[in-house]
Amino acid sequence: MLSTLVLALLAAVGAPALLPQDSGPETLAEMALKSLREGIEDHQIENVAEALADLDSVYTKVSPKTLKKIHKAVGTMFADLVPRKADENVRGGYDLEQDPGTEQEVAACYGMAVGMLYDKDDGPKILTTALKQKHVKDWPDVRALIYEGLGYRADPALLKDLTKALRDPAPVVVAAAATALGQFHDADMSVRKSAAAALADAYLDYQEDADREAKKGRSEDAAEVLAVVELAFDGSLTSLTRQSLEGAAAWDEWVKAHAKDAEW
Repeated sequence: MLSTLVLALLAAVGAPALLPQDSGPETLAEMALKSLREGIEDHQIENVAEALADLDSVYTKVSPKTLKKIHKAVGTMFADLVPRKADENVRGGYDLEQDPGTEQEVAACYGMAVGMLYDKDDGPKILTTALKQKHVKDWPDVRALIYEGLGYRADPALLKDLTKALRDPAPVVVAAAATALGQFHDADMSVRKSAAAALADAYLDYQEDADREAKKGRSEDAAEVLAVVELAFDGSLTSLTRQSLEGAAAWDEWVKAHAKDAEW
């Protein structure tokens, strides 16, 4: 289950059209793949969203060969389906300073892809590749959506990527990564400790940045960042440690003091 942000984005494209139910899943998948390719090429957002919903409905019923086609098509979508200016009528190019409706609808398609793939075997490869796309790098809300989705896997192989994202320049991405790390609450102790240590360390840095700004009477940028991320840090540290604390200093002290405990 993904965030309310994702659900809101999905609502922007409306309900998907259903494929004919008198055909088998392989036929339905081929039809949806064709619709997806055409929708991407023509920049028909609603058709893309409908095709993704239909592919999701048959995902567990098709052959490995068809799954590879689906994965390739979704990867193409992340690369080629980009927001456009309201008056842009030709394929190619993007600009995030464009009509917000178009941006929201493209993000909704990305959200549907994340929802379909985050818990699948090939999901991390496709989604982490999407993070490397230039327009995704420049789009914090989408990066946050992907990190949040990946977090639901609670896969230790993703620990490094999620930890790195705690230092992202966009607060919404930091909050998403912090939330994702909280999903490791049932992992082995070594994984939980690594996640908690990374969270406590980053949280303290954000708190100290805000404190320095306040002391010097400078801008409130760091305080604004802290306001966005602190709830995610507190919540995930609570999940990982089974403790009820609040504030960066308290968490940093506790995690360091109990780093060698056999169990939390």
